[in-house]
Amino acid sequence: CRGIKTTQELGDICKEVWAADHVPSVHGDESGILGCGFCKLWVTDGFADAGLGIEKPKFSAEEGRDAVKGAGGVIENHYGAHAEKVVYINFVDGKTLEPNHDDQRFIVDAWAAAKFKLDVPKYLVTAAVTVEKLAKGTLKKAILVAPNPPALTPEDVAGVLKGRGWDATIVKAANSPVPLVDVQRRGILKCVDGRGSDNKRMAGPKMLGGVYGIANCRGIKTTQELGDICKEVWAADHVPSVHGDESGILGCGFCKLWVTDGFADAGLGIEKPKFSAEEGRDAVKGAGGVIENHYGAHAEKVVYINFVDGKTLEPNHDDQRFIVDAWAAAKFKLDVPKYLVTAAVTVEKLAKGTLKKAILVAPNPPALTPEDVAGVLKGRGWDATIVKAANSPVPLVDVQRRGILKCVD
Repeated sequence: CRGIKTTQELGDICKEVWAADHVPSVHGDESGILGCGFCKLWVTDGFADAGLGIEKPKFSAEEGRDAVKGAGGVIENHYGAHAEKVVYINFVDGKTLEPNHDDQRFIVDAWAAAKFKLDVPKYLVTAAVTVEKLAKGTLKKAILVAPNPPALTPEDVAGVLKGRGWDATIVKAANSPVPLVDVQRRGILKCVDGRGSDNKRMAGPKMLGGVYGIANCRGIKTTQELGDICKEVWAADHVPSVHGDESGILGCGFCKLWVTDGFADAGLGIEKPKFSAEEGRDAVKGAGGVIENHYGAHAEKVVYINFVDGKTLEPNHDDQRFIVDAWAAAKFKLDVPKYLVTAAVTVEKLAKGTLKKAILVAPNPPALTPEDVAGVLKGRGWDATIVKAANSPVPLVDVQRRGILKCVD
């Protein structure tokens, strides 16, 4: 899709795949390395008549295989005959489908093309052309898997906030006054507090009180349960944390509200835990978590509520803002409406009603929608059906860290 020509460039792509936490791969089959139909089409100039401007590379299939292997990639060997009956095109970020030799389907993760900043329309038309050529026109059936509608939209949340007297503005990610950054692997899942910190790993998800936000929303009471949440956070590739400040461990306003029963009048059914702030801190530390120390006075002027999955904003002590990553609440399967109302109540209580301004950051519209792709496929004579992820005939699974970025075969 990028039009690379050399094994050096192929090796650079393998490094990029590793950096994205996937394992690069190519494959052959019992007939040899040209058993990958896509590879065979590419290296033999089989796309020359497709009108996509795709030229063959300067390396052979064997040289490409060796370059991938030399970059630490995996060389798969597929077996048996092709018997695919359908092409799945999956738009659900971070999810995939698994192959099944006894019930074969081509699997194209469209979101991965966007992740690697490819020309997505060109990539998906190339996928269609590939299937048409390999199946000699006999397979033209596609199921396009679209994301489930969100449980709560930015518009929903803005409405609730305005009902509480807030000034709530929705912006697209590209127009966020503070730029979004990628959440880093093993970044600290930290508090929404906008002050400076002795921790400098700021590119982790932001939740109320750090791991306390998860604990509070689930109604946990014991340090044992808190330790279990820390394990869950580690398993999700984040580092659990809580924080205090120069005044002590109750310097986290959310923690102080929770352990002193400060949410009792909020109408959210939140009860204080059976442990103290000190006992909670020790439980998180005992689970390998980080205890941050924030410094200085609160001077937040706005609350950012971020709906862009896998992205966050970074605190700036000199330009403070509360940062609430709404997508993280969904990731940890919390009651998202309750969690976000709890966030609003927390700010209202801590700022004594003086801060009621929120900027809600919504995802950018996709470059290409399932409806767009279905239209293109139908124009090529395909039977193309769109289903929501929850209704996919083949269930979606989470993409695993260091899983193989493999062929659609």
